[in-house]
Amino acid sequence: MSNQDVVKFGDAFYIKHESSKYLIAVEQGRYNWPKLSQEKKKLAKLELVGGNGEVQSNSRIKIRTTESAIGNNNVLGAFADSHDCYYWQDGYDEDKQSWQITKADDDAGPIRYGDRVRITNISYSNQSLAPDTKYDGYYNYRGKCRRLVDLSTCCRRRQFF
Repeated sequence: MSNQDVVKFGDAFYIKHESSKYLIAVEQGRYNWPKLSQEKKKLAKLELVGGNGEVQSNSRIKIRTTESAIGNNNVLGAFADSHDCYYWQDGYDEDKQSWQITKADDDAGPIRYGDRVRITNISYSNQSLAPDTKYDGYYNYRGKCRRLVDLSTCCRRRQFF
């Protein structure tokens, strides 16, 4: 694979869960809840932030949505007031808004588009992004670390679909 397949901080990407559902546009309310769906036309364009250069397995990352409708409440976090994740102002709580990205096969090295990865919250160790089993369509952080997601670059939709 070429270096252009390597995920870099600042890249725009999509998330697809192992259930074949995608992270889609938020449901606005008191909080900005990311949702899961198979509706590809509502895909949430995301950005990896929190570092520079290539994203390596076991890197600490932040996930920011590019949805303009939610303003500055645009960094995904896992907070004590809800078992579902939501977007909030960057810097509100660094650990709760930071995630560790790890290759599913636990190999070292750079993360590449199409790799299966685990995304685990820094504050809530051993808790990774997972579909909410109680409220269909929502994403929470209470999943066991075996949950896997795929990353796909926005520019290479053919890899994702």
